[in-house]
Amino acid sequence: MKNLSYESIIKEIKRRLSIVSLIEAYLSLKRSGKNFVGICPFHDDKNPSLQVSEEKGLFHCFSCGAGGDIFGFMMRYNNISFPEAIVELAKRADVPLERQYRSPAREKSIADALFRINSLTCKFYHKALLESQEGKEALNYLSARGISLEMVKEFNLGYAPSSWNTLTKLLAAKNIPLGTAEEIGLVIKRQNKDSYYDRFRGRIIFPIKDVDGKVVGFGGRTISGEEPKYINSPESEIYHKKSILYGLDRSRDYIRREKHAVVVEGYMDFLSLFYAGIRNAVATLGTSLTREHAII
Repeated sequence: MKNLSYESIIKEIKRRLSIVSLIEAYLSLKRSGKNFVGICPFHDDKNPSLQVSEEKGLFHCFSCGAGGDIFGFMMRYNNISFPEAIVELAKRADVPLERQYRSPAREKSIADALFRINSLTCKFYHKALLESQEGKEALNYLSARGISLEMVKEFNLGYAPSSWNTLTKLLAAKNIPLGTAEEIGLVIKRQNKDSYYDRFRGRIIFPIKDVDGKVVGFGGRTISGEEPKYINSPESEIYHKKSILYGLDRSRDYIRREKHAVVVEGYMDFLSLFYAGIRNAVATLGTSLTREHAII
C-alpha cells in the first residue's frame, strides 16, 4: 500500500468500507428492498427520509437533499474537512497513509489544488458570459438589474452554458479528476454510470471568494424562471458557508474605515449597494448571520 496516489487512496478506502456499515455506526438503518432507510440526521426528520445504497456507495435524503459518499457523510455528520475525513476513514479501512497525507503541508497542497480548479472554472464561466451567444441574454438581464459591464468584470460574474457537460469536458481535457471536481460541487456523478454532468447549467454565476480573494465556490441564478431560483456550491474542504461573507474581499477596507458593515442577504443585493456607492456591505448568502460571520 506504500506510495499510493491521493486518488488511489480514496478509491481503496471506498473499496474496503461499506457505506451501510459506516452509517449504521451513527444511526439505525432498516432494509428496504435492495437499499436501506433511516431517519436523516441532517434535518428534523420525522420519517425515514434517508436512503443508503450499498451498491452505489451513496446516501441521499429525499427531504433535505443531503447526499454523497462515505467521505461526504463523515464531513457533514462530524463537521470535519475532507482531509480529516480521509484520515478517519483510512483508519477504519486499515489503509496506511504516508505521513504527508496527514500533515498541514499536505492539507494546504490539497486546498491549493482545489483553488486552482475553481479559478479555472471561474475564468471559463466569465468568458462564457462575455463572449458566448447564450451569455448575451444573461448580460441583458444583469444590465436590466442595474449591473454594469464594468461590475461584471470587476466581480468576475459568469454564465454556465445550458449544455449538460460543457464544464465537465473542459475539466477532463485539463486532466482534472472529475471525482475531485465533484467534491467541490462543480460536477455531479450520474446514478448507475461512471460519468458526470455539470451542476450549474443555464445560470448566471457569482464566484464566492474568501477574504483573500480566492474562489471557494459558486452561486448560480436562473434567468428562465426555473426553480430553484438559486443553487450554490455544497460545503467542501475550502468552502464553509457559515464562515463566508460574499463581497468581504472587496469591502473589508471600507468596513474598517466606516467601522460598521451593512449586511444584506444575497448576491444581487450586495452588488446593487456596491454599485450605488455603499462599499461597506457584505451578503450572508441566504443564511442568518452566524457567530463565525460576526467574528470575521
